[in-house]
Amino acid sequence: MSPVGRAILLVFVGGTLGSMARLTVSLLLYQHYLGAGNHYTVAMAATLAVNVIGSFALGALAALRQHKRISTVLWLLLGVGGLGAFTTFSAMALDTFIAIQLAHWSLAGLYVVATIAGSVSAAALSYVWTLYLTRSPRVSA
Repeated sequence: MSPVGRAILLVFVGGTLGSMARLTVSLLLYQHYLGAGNHYTVAMAATLAVNVIGSFALGALAALRQHKRISTVLWLLLGVGGLGAFTTFSAMALDTFIAIQLAHWSLAGLYVVATIAGSVSAAALSYVWTLYLTRSPRVSA
């Protein structure tokens, strides 16, 4: 198999697993909270959860990749494929539009800010934390 074909296969397998994980998170939240709120608020919570969790995981993988602690194979499988399918910006955009359409302005604004700030913060935190945890031991003189 060519290197391009191998990369496509790795991203495909990772994407399949990532999308299944995303569906699992959504189903668990629906099962647990469906009686507690409207359908769209549960959908927003699920999207927020996967975006922040996925951003945290991607930050750690990026730190490991940058410092050559994981292979290209794992990066393609878990980072590009798995977390690429696990997280979703398009679902957040649709959830926000539905909230606006229903005139839930403050919920829509809070959701956008929480998703973006939470995801960026999670990625940064895990990146720095992973670098700290995987730093090379210092040799004393």
